[in-house]
Amino acid sequence: MKKSILLLVLFCIVQCNINAQTKNQSYHAKKTRGIDKYAADVFPNLQHKNSLKSLVWNWDTIFIYDTIGLIGRTTKTFDSHGNVIYNLRESFDSSTWTNSYKTTYSYDANSNKLSELDEIWQNNAWSNSYRNTFTYNSDGNLSTGLNEQWQNNSWVNSERSTYQYDISGNVITSIDENWQNNAWVNDIRYSYTYNGTGKVLTYLYEEWQTNAWIINHKFIYTYDGNEYLISRLIQFWVNDSLHDNSISSYTNNSNGKVLYQVNKNWQDSAWVNTDSITNIYDANENLLIWESDTWIYNVWVNRLRDSCTYDNNNNLLSFISEKGQGNAWVNDYKNTYTYDANNNSVTGKSEQWLNNSWFPCQNLNNIYIYYGEHADSWNDIYRYTASYISVNTNIAEILTDNPHFTVYPNPTTDQLTIEDKSIKDKIEFEILNLQGQLIYKGSFIEKTTIQTGNFAKGVYIIKLEDGKGFEVRKMVKE
Repeated sequence: MKKSILLLVLFCIVQCNINAQTKNQSYHAKKTRGIDKYAADVFPNLQHKNSLKSLVWNWDTIFIYDTIGLIGRTTKTFDSHGNVIYNLRESFDSSTWTNSYKTTYSYDANSNKLSELDEIWQNNAWSNSYRNTFTYNSDGNLSTGLNEQWQNNSWVNSERSTYQYDISGNVITSIDENWQNNAWVNDIRYSYTYNGTGKVLTYLYEEWQTNAWIINHKFIYTYDGNEYLISRLIQFWVNDSLHDNSISSYTNNSNGKVLYQVNKNWQDSAWVNTDSITNIYDANENLLIWESDTWIYNVWVNRLRDSCTYDNNNNLLSFISEKGQGNAWVNDYKNTYTYDANNNSVTGKSEQWLNNSWFPCQNLNNIYIYYGEHADSWNDIYRYTASYISVNTNIAEILTDNPHFTVYPNPTTDQLTIEDKSIKDKIEFEILNLQGQLIYKGSFIEKTTIQTGNFAKGVYIIKLEDGKGFEVRKMVKE
C-alpha cells in the first residue's frame, strides 16, 4: 500500500520549492551540492506549485547495462510544453527488445500533471497496473492525489491524499487515506506551521487509531538570523505526552551551506552524541568532501567519507565512497560521469573496490543522470548511456514579472544589461538559445552588461543562479 502512495509523495517532492537551503543539501542536484544525505526528511515537501521544468534539454533515451552487457532502455516523448507524456521501458535479451512497462501522463493548460497511467507487458499485450489522478486549487497547488489499482478488470480505489494550504501557498495539513470495505479510512495526518517568511517551524505526524488521531512524532526547527537551519528536534509520543528523542545541530557558512552537523539522542536525561557530518566545499561551493563519524566510547570514529571532483562547468565527474577502518579510509565504491556540451550527463557507471582494484558493480548504490537542475536516480545497474533532445518548454511564460532581476533593453540589439535589485550576492548566469545551446555565461554582483551585437536574431533564455535557487528570463534579440 505504501509503495503506491509514495508515487504521490514523489510527485509532490518534485514540485517542492519552499526552502533554498534544503535544495542545496544534495550533491546529486549537480549545481547545488551539500549536507546530510541521511536526513532527506529535514524538510518534507510543503508546497506543490509547479517548479521550473528542465530549461530546454531532457533525456529521451537511456540504455542501461549490468556487468554482463545491455539489459534495457527507457525512452520518453514530450508535448509542446516539454512535459513528458510517454515513458516506455524495454528489456533486452540477446538480440531482441521486449516491452516491459510504460507510463502515460496527461496535463492541464498550466502543465500541472492530471494523471499517470502505468501498464505492464503481459502475454504480448499491455495490461493496466495502477493509475494516479491529481486535482489542483485555483492557485495551482495540488489538492488531491488518488491512487487506484487494476483488479479484476476494473479500477479499485487504493489510497488518497488531500492537502490544505495557508494564504501563502504552504501546506498546513496533509491527510492520507486507505480504501477499506468500500469506504475511505484515515491513515496518516501531517501538520505544519511556519514563520513569517515561510520557513517550517513544526512538523507533526499523526496516525489514525480507534477512530481518533494519535500523535506519533513531531519535528521542531530553529533558524539563525539569516534564516539558515541551526537545529532540528525530534520528539516521540510516549505515555500521552511528547518526549525528546533526538536533535541535530547545524553550523553554516555565510551562504547557508552546512559545514558541520552533530546528531544526538536523549539518554538518561542528557543529550548523547551519536554521529556527526562534516562538509568541505570548493570555491564554487561544490561539495568536495562529505564525512560521517560515529561517537564511540567518547571518541569520534571514522565511519563513511564521500569525495567528489568536478569539471570547469561544475559538473560532477566522480564520486568515491570510502569506509573507515581503524585509522584509515578504505575505498568502497565510486560513480563516474561524462557530459555533452550542454552539461547533460551522457554516461555514468558504478564500480566497486575489490582486491585493490576497481571492478564493475550494479547493486551497491544509486547512479544518477544529470540534466539542467535535475538528477534522476537509477539502481541495480552498472552503467548507462543517454541521449537528449531540446524540448520547447513554456519558459517564456515563467517569472517574467519577478522583481529580483531586471533585464534591459528588451528587445535588444547591441547590448543587454542585467541588474540585481535585491539579492546583492554573486550571480552566475547563462544565456541559451531555444535549441539549448550555451551562447554566453558569466557572473556579476549587482549589475553587468553583455555585448549582444554578434547574437543571431531570435529568442533567448537567461538563467540566473545565486547558489540558493535560480530564476529565468526571456530575452529577444532584434
